[in-house]
Amino acid sequence: MTDAEKIIANAPLEIREAHTIRIDEIRNEDIYKSRMAVANARETISKFIVDVLSDPKTKENSAMVLTIAELAKIL
Repeated sequence: MTDAEKIIANAPLEIREAHTIRIDEIRNEDIYKSRMAVANARETISKFIVDVLSDPKTKENSAMVLTIAELAKIL
């Protein structure tokens, strides 16, 4: 399990659900096991961070912000 996967596994439910949706978008592509998949995963996680922090409900949730900060460190 990668560091990002460990962080997501312990994240609040909203983050786990949103992350699953985004990662499924990557897995549906034929390039999942290629180098491009890594770049897409980073971009996807970056977009996810922006999505969470731009939502007023999640922006004020300290557990979510902490999870986002942990994800941002490993990008």
